[in-house]
Amino acid sequence: YIWLVRYGLTEHQLVEGTGPYDSDIHPETGVEHANAIANAIAKVANARPAFVYSDPFLRCTHTANIIARTLNCTHRIEEGVTEWLVPSLLVNQDGVRTDPRSVAELKQLFSSIDDSYTSLNPVDESDNPPKGAPHFEETEQALYDRVSLTLDRLFEHHKKENDSICIVSHAPCLQAMALTMEGKAGDPSSTSFGPWSLGGITRFSRPIDDDDTNNDTNNRASERWTCDFYSATEHMPGEYKAGVKGAWSLPSFVRK
Repeated sequence: YIWLVRYGLTEHQLVEGTGPYDSDIHPETGVEHANAIANAIAKVANARPAFVYSDPFLRCTHTANIIARTLNCTHRIEEGVTEWLVPSLLVNQDGVRTDPRSVAELKQLFSSIDDSYTSLNPVDESDNPPKGAPHFEETEQALYDRVSLTLDRLFEHHKKENDSICIVSHAPCLQAMALTMEGKAGDPSSTSFGPWSLGGITRFSRPIDDDDTNNDTNNRASERWTCDFYSATEHMPGEYKAGVKGAWSLPSFVRK
């Protein structure tokens, strides 16, 4: 099982092109949302993840930390699932780009983070980054390439034990991951998926065969996955249960 999770209410509202871009979750409502997400995942005993991965931005890291503590599982920071690296989501009106905290800085805030883990798809600041590496500034196609490579590496990393994992990230990345796993990356107009809501949970599953650990194609992002549900919000409290709050889609996500 692969759980894809978006955080709930943030402490400060993110305004595209303005910021703030590294807000924590709201200390009351946002934490309530994170607990609701964690409890919803915990209820499904046979699908509980053994590892929770998050990007290094505070709203994702804090949400993932609550999930990991509730499930008593490992929390790791993976740069390959970081925010979509575009100016409107990272650069303020003064032209200053927001970079997330380092793992060492996050470890001081959340002591249970596994700081021995090294990102499988780290940010590349070079002039000629390899295809699929996180690199500012990304096109939408580059985002698809990045999440596809990240998922492939995560699946390969967990292939031996067939671990279930949870990924806590942002709407652009999560939507790109879901479309990739559906096999429709680059053609979002053909999918049945809709916008991704605050606190929304998506789960993919696939059968485990006896030869899965020896079959590379079974562990690729677009192979054999079934979407069990998409951006579910039934677990969210109050007005967030309807799934309307904070709904977001990629620019090319044309709805028919």
